[in-house]
Amino acid sequence: MFNSEINRFNEDKSDPAQWVFAAPDQITDKLGPLSDSPVEDCGLIMVEAHESFARRPYHRQKLALVIANMRHFALEQSRLGRKVIYLINDRPVASTLAKSARELGPLIMMEAAELELRNELSELIESGTLCVMPHEGWLTTINDLEDSHNDQDVWRMDRFYRHVRQRTGILMKDRKPIGGKYSHDGDNRSFWDGKPEAPELPQFKPDEITTAVFDLVEDKFARHPGEISKSFTPATVDDAETLWQWCLDNCMKYAAGES
Repeated sequence: MFNSEINRFNEDKSDPAQWVFAAPDQITDKLGPLSDSPVEDCGLIMVEAHESFARRPYHRQKLALVIANMRHFALEQSRLGRKVIYLINDRPVASTLAKSARELGPLIMMEAAELELRNELSELIESGTLCVMPHEGWLTTINDLEDSHNDQDVWRMDRFYRHVRQRTGILMKDRKPIGGKYSHDGDNRSFWDGKPEAPELPQFKPDEITTAVFDLVEDKFARHPGEISKSFTPATVDDAETLWQWCLDNCMKYAAGES
């Protein structure tokens, strides 16, 4: 069903002037190259690389969540009028993109967040096959890390937290950290005593596409740990908005130290 839907939406679309590769953690049209051009001028390439998913024993819930979100994003973009190429295979991402670039021309992407993916794509970037734009979703830069480093060559996350909050003013009030501390890592290592009581999670009804992803993960990644919660797999943009609102209503009040 998924492939036929993508093909149906692509039928009457002409080839766009440029193609953007969106990594699994960059499926948004609010940032980066997908946000800069009309949908008819900018195509989307996505790679569901099962080889990458099999490299480590990722929890099956994570795999289901990632793949379901990728497929739904591809369909959402198709319905908006964007031409989409969605590739499913067992090859490395780099070799798949190299083949696509030979057919379509140089590709564009936001800088990959994962070091492993950056390393894998480095040859494509050096050759000009893949053009990289700065990641618009990052709050901090390498300079923040270097500026928070002391002279004794000791790298500490609490110094990094302090520096970033002081520089940005995030979670600060009257130049002091909200909650009284710059870092709560020590508290986070403690066991949860059950208070405050955890709110009930929202439920999401899987559609045919998400259900097919469940079956794929259970079959192809059967040796991976964990179980899939089929009622808690937000897969669409509407699901994401629902979950975000749930977080705002039920969780964010504790960020300011409320009880």
